[in-house]
Amino acid sequence: MKKKTFFIMGMGLLLLLLIISCAKEKSGWKGTIEEENGVTVVRNPKQPIHTGSVLSFEEELVLRPDVESQEQSFNIITAICVDEAGTIYVLDMGDCQIKVFDRNGDFLRAIGGKGQGPGEMQMPSSMDLAGDERLVVYDMRKSCLSLFSLSGDFIKDLSVAKYFPLVRVRTDQKGHFVIQYHFRDEKSTGYKIILLDSNLELVSEIASVEQKQNPPRVLSLINPLLSYWTTKDGQILTGYSEDYELCFLNQKGDLVKKIITDYTPIPVSNEDKKRLTEERFPESRGGVPEGTKMEFPDHYPPFSSFLIDSIGRIFVGTYEKAGEGMHYYDIFDPEGRYLARVPVYDRVRAIEQGKLYTVEEDEEGYQVVKRYHIKWTI
Repeated sequence: MKKKTFFIMGMGLLLLLLIISCAKEKSGWKGTIEEENGVTVVRNPKQPIHTGSVLSFEEELVLRPDVESQEQSFNIITAICVDEAGTIYVLDMGDCQIKVFDRNGDFLRAIGGKGQGPGEMQMPSSMDLAGDERLVVYDMRKSCLSLFSLSGDFIKDLSVAKYFPLVRVRTDQKGHFVIQYHFRDEKSTGYKIILLDSNLELVSEIASVEQKQNPPRVLSLINPLLSYWTTKDGQILTGYSEDYELCFLNQKGDLVKKIITDYTPIPVSNEDKKRLTEERFPESRGGVPEGTKMEFPDHYPPFSSFLIDSIGRIFVGTYEKAGEGMHYYDIFDPEGRYLARVPVYDRVRAIEQGKLYTVEEDEEGYQVVKRYHIKWTI
């Protein structure tokens, strides 16, 4: 009888510990979702739903440079796209090519090349995979969008000189272009995000922010950034990191959803200021120019960038370090609820079909592309 009693007590204690453990890892969402003037407003607390380990990364592929082949080596990687078959398209600004690999990492072909002729590039800085199975590349020096088929055939160039300097380009399922560019006029300077149709005619203005104007010879190295991403249903996700707010807009430019998240600001330390200054003005090159004043805020912006995976989860990069070569990312579900805060590798370029693609350096300092399998535990 005593053995049975002890057994029941032991099982009860074990069950209690499991309940406590689960409560720690999944605190439950304490946010709200409301409709305000026709807009869905999601408000998230500082605490995510899950506070334990919710995912891990398993390295499964490395695209290493072939020093004997320019086509199979990387110079300056600026973008990565992945299609539904797992084919990997790597935009190399240094070589002015798109280098294509199958899902197993075998080299297939190189698209483009340096030059001024049809299908050639000068300074390709941004790329997206359009819904109509075309690759769209923004060439900064030629100030145009170059369109290619996935098999590598050149289709045409579209001039975007009127929007110079363009920051990046993305596309939607209808073949529209969503571009971000820097504007400057007599009264202000800043960034705009606009939606253009397939003929580059303006459809709508999505977002616009003015930049703070510093006095002469005053330089700010940490500033709020305007970011955006396109969704599979044609909406545009935007965010200006002055506040922790993410906004979904339709193609008319109307706000349809807003995600507001409470957060703890990350302080800018003296070490950070010294590191950023050295990166901008290396001592080996003379350091900070005489008469130039460096200006820093007390805290970093709430986020640095974001991207959306293939099922609609939002990965938001923050400035909080999570170890060597990693920063913390806030992850939101497709509804906008704050799921978790997890360490993620720096220089993430794509998240597709449960895979994460990064640009890293090998032991010899060469750029490599790595693919990780994302293993969720929730």
